[in-house]
Amino acid sequence: MTSNNNTPAVINVTSIGVTGKLIVSIEGRDWIQDLSMFGLTIESSEQDIMSAITPAIREEFNTDISNYYKVRKALNSQNVHIIPNSVAG
Repeated sequence: MTSNNNTPAVINVTSIGVTGKLIVSIEGRDWIQDLSMFGLTIESSEQDIMSAITPAIREEFNTDISNYYKVRKALNSQNVHIIPNSVAG
Protein backbone atom coordinates (compact mmCIF):
# COMPACT_ATOMS: atom_id res chain seq x y z
CA MET A 1 0.00 0.00 0.00
CA THR A 2 1.39 3.43 -0.86
CA SER A 3 0.23 6.95 -0.30
CA ASN A 4 -0.29 9.48 -3.11
CA ASN A 5 3.37 10.53 -3.17
CA ASN A 6 4.62 6.93 -3.63
CA THR A 7 5.92 6.59 -0.10
CA PRO A 8 4.81 3.61 1.93
CA ALA A 9 1.66 4.20 3.93
CA VAL A 10 1.55 3.19 7.57
CA ILE A 11 -1.47 1.16 8.59
CA ASN A 12 -2.53 1.56 12.19
CA VAL A 13 -3.99 -1.77 13.28
CA THR A 14 -6.41 -0.08 15.64
CA SER A 15 -7.92 1.82 12.71
CA ILE A 16 -8.97 -1.43 11.05
CA GLY A 17 -10.46 -2.95 14.19
CA VAL A 18 -7.83 -5.52 15.12
CA THR A 19 -7.92 -5.05 18.89
CA GLY A 20 -8.38 -7.27 21.90
CA LYS A 21 -6.99 -10.32 20.12
CA LEU A 22 -4.78 -13.17 21.18
CA ILE A 23 -2.34 -13.93 18.37
CA VAL A 24 -0.32 -17.14 18.66
CA SER A 25 2.40 -17.76 16.06
CA ILE A 26 2.66 -21.54 15.83
CA GLU A 27 3.59 -24.05 13.14
CA GLY A 28 4.07 -21.38 10.50
CA ARG A 29 0.75 -19.63 10.95
CA ASP A 30 -1.09 -17.24 13.23
CA TRP A 31 -3.89 -18.59 15.41
CA ILE A 32 -6.10 -15.62 16.32
CA GLN A 33 -8.80 -15.60 18.99
CA ASP A 34 -10.55 -12.97 21.09
CA LEU A 35 -8.90 -12.42 24.48
CA SER A 36 -12.36 -12.43 26.04
CA MET A 37 -12.88 -16.02 24.85
CA PHE A 38 -10.39 -17.03 27.54
CA GLY A 39 -11.55 -14.50 30.13
CA LEU A 40 -8.41 -12.43 29.51
CA THR A 41 -7.67 -8.74 29.04
CA ILE A 42 -4.52 -6.81 28.16
CA GLU A 43 -4.03 -6.35 31.92
CA SER A 44 -3.90 -10.12 32.57
CA SER A 45 -0.55 -11.36 33.82
CA GLU A 46 1.72 -13.33 31.52
CA GLN A 47 1.29 -16.36 33.78
CA ASP A 48 -2.52 -16.09 33.64
CA ILE A 49 -2.43 -15.77 29.85
CA MET A 50 -0.25 -18.84 29.39
CA SER A 51 -2.29 -20.87 31.89
CA ALA A 52 -5.53 -19.97 30.10
CA ILE A 53 -4.42 -20.68 26.53
CA THR A 54 -2.02 -23.63 26.87
CA PRO A 55 -4.83 -26.25 27.01
CA ALA A 56 -6.51 -24.78 23.90
CA ILE A 57 -3.23 -24.77 21.98
CA ARG A 58 -2.52 -28.33 23.09
CA GLU A 59 -5.94 -29.42 21.84
CA GLU A 60 -5.76 -27.51 18.54
CA PHE A 61 -2.13 -28.26 17.60
CA ASN A 62 -1.16 -31.20 19.84
CA THR A 63 1.72 -29.03 21.07
CA ASP A 64 2.65 -27.94 24.59
CA ILE A 65 3.80 -24.32 24.38
CA SER A 66 4.17 -23.73 28.12
CA ASN A 67 7.99 -23.87 28.19
CA TYR A 68 8.81 -22.75 24.66
CA TYR A 69 6.73 -19.61 24.08
CA LYS A 70 6.56 -16.15 25.61
CA VAL A 71 3.96 -13.41 25.94
CA ARG A 72 4.32 -9.98 24.36
CA LYS A 73 1.69 -7.25 24.70
CA ALA A 74 1.04 -4.58 22.07
CA LEU A 75 -0.44 -1.80 24.15
CA ASN A 76 -1.38 0.40 21.18
CA SER A 77 -3.62 -2.31 19.69
CA GLN A 78 -4.50 -4.05 22.98
CA ASN A 79 -3.45 -7.37 21.41
CA VAL A 80 -1.48 -10.13 23.09
CA HIS A 81 1.10 -12.01 21.02
CA ILE A 82 2.40 -15.46 21.96
CA ILE A 83 5.66 -16.13 20.17
CA PRO A 84 8.37 -18.80 20.32
CA ASN A 85 11.26 -18.17 22.70
CA SER A 86 14.48 -17.16 21.01
CA VAL A 87 16.88 -20.01 20.40
CA ALA A 88 20.31 -19.49 21.96
CA GLY A 89 23.07 -19.87 19.47
